[in-house]
Amino acid sequence: MKQDPYTPVTLNVLNMCDDGDEVDYTDLLVRGFPVKKKRKFEQIKIKGNDEDEFDVKNLTVYAHAFEPPAREKIEANGGRCVRLTAVGSVPIGQGWLNTNDLQDGGDDEEGEESAAEE
Repeated sequence: MKQDPYTPVTLNVLNMCDDGDEVDYTDLLVRGFPVKKKRKFEQIKIKGNDEDEFDVKNLTVYAHAFEPPAREKIEANGGRCVRLTAVGSVPIGQGWLNTNDLQDGGDDEEGEESAAEE
């Protein structure tokens, strides 16, 4: 069986954060939360399942990957899941992180700009 190429962070760890926090792996490690130290894998994945409790409001989480139940629980409480690139760990554009935009057709910034110019 192939090993998961991510360092895992569970919803139980994120539950220790305060409402309205913005966190990434380094923030969790510095705060002394029980996260595994990165050794082999530099990329972080937020893991969770339907049975996990999650009650932190407006939490913004930066990670390379999110399991669907974990993403749903974070966003259901008003939080944001910001995906990071594999190289450089910088946030991927807005169109990639908000699933609601994909349902209504996405961002139309170019249309707004051309309308403002007229």
